[in-house]
Amino acid sequence: MRRLGEYITLNLVLLLLWAFLAAMDGSIAPLEGAILFYAAFIGLLHHASIKQFLFGSEPGDDGG
Repeated sequence: MRRLGEYITLNLVLLLLWAFLAAMDGSIAPLEGAILFYAAFIGLLHHASIKQFLFGSEPGDDGG
């Protein structure tokens, strides 16, 4: 479960980076980039509760 939690965090960080770079590049509209960036940032702030919801365990539990 720990690796899956790290995978979720890594994907949120990559989404932050992609949204920022795509908005700066002009691939997506700045408003779309801001919305994606904001959603990923909020996800990172609340990643412990998201993991608890998905896995049904305590935030600090390694499952071992």
